[in-house]
Amino acid sequence: MTAYISKKLQVSKLSKIRIEATFYIFSLFCKVNYCIFLYSIAENEVGMPRLKLGMEKSSP
Repeated sequence: MTAYISKKLQVSKLSKIRIEATFYIFSLFCKVNYCIFLYSIAENEVGMPRLKLGMEKSSP
């Protein structure tokens, strides 16, 4: 019985670590997207819309 309980504890620790890692990666991804978003806004404010130029070239 004690072996079963210790095994259960190990599994719960692993799942907790996995959830924390997933959350960390997700938050990092959101931060990167937010930085790109702010950078594109800043570029448009300055008058260098690189993203728009790239889109116009791809469209026929």
